[in-house]
Amino acid sequence: MTAFGPMIQPMKMHVAAATIALLDSEMIKPGEYECICTPAVTGMIVHEAFGHGVEMDMFVKDRALAKSYIGKYVASPLVTMHDGAAVAKQTGSYFFDDEGTMATDTVIIDKGILRQGICDRLSAEALHFTPTGNGRRESYERKAYTRMTNTYFEGGNATPEEMIASVKYGFLLEEPSSGMEDPKNWGIQCMV
Repeated sequence: MTAFGPMIQPMKMHVAAATIALLDSEMIKPGEYECICTPAVTGMIVHEAFGHGVEMDMFVKDRALAKSYIGKYVASPLVTMHDGAAVAKQTGSYFFDDEGTMATDTVIIDKGILRQGICDRLSAEALHFTPTGNGRRESYERKAYTRMTNTYFEGGNATPEEMIASVKYGFLLEEPSSGMEDPKNWGIQCMV
């Protein structure tokens, strides 16, 4: 048994119970629904839709539709989104990126309006932006690419109970599984 053995057994039980519960689930009719998301689901959505979608090295290559939405509404006026290694003490935190640029707090969406993306030095120079401290390398042998750090939506004022009560018919999305992004068409696929 490995050191992870005690952690794996409860995880297996959770997966088995969830799988059995899903056997009785009904198909969802395709369409648009109002959804309330837990922080984990919201994190996956912000990562896939607006994290990858605003990595400005993709702007340089014309592989990100977000480039044409700078200064335009992309969300409700209730939405403000940040990315930055200096924003929070989380996994993506550091004092300076792999190119020596100081960590920042970049407001990507401000009250629903897409203000800017995140960039490394090279894409910043090509697009006439100030580097945001998002130049990251796999190792010293690799070039830096624009990549997210701590990406999140600011919290609102409503309680979960108030949000749920505001939805006539919709879904509570609780457990993210995986996600993929398509920055060129600004599409995402999230499994919840």
